[in-house]
Amino acid sequence: MESLLDNPQFRQREAMYDSALAAGLPIVSRDVCAIICAMLLVWGNHEMFTHHHRLVCELRYAQKRFHVEGGESPDAEFAAILQSYVSQLQLVQDRENRVPDHIDAMFQERYGFHFNKD
Repeated sequence: MESLLDNPQFRQREAMYDSALAAGLPIVSRDVCAIICAMLLVWGNHEMFTHHHRLVCELRYAQKRFHVEGGESPDAEFAAILQSYVSQLQLVQDRENRVPDHIDAMFQERYGFHFNKD
């Protein structure tokens, strides 16, 4: 079975994101990056976080752009935004066991998948 990282479509997409990062082009907004990272922290036990080309590339892009890879000091402004999304996600998860509708809609639009099944 072919790994996602070996898939030609994934490699091509990742090269595009890496090129944009090297050129200083913010092709994914800071808020979208924070939402993706927060979703991984709160809802990361889902296979989508390892099997969806665009999501994995955008997650890796966010980690590199805002220095949230292992052992780095994250961008302070990004860390504050990330924490606010994590808090929001945890609150809704604890109360209703669901993702806030606006975040669920973003995942549906960007990745063709949603978490709320009702």
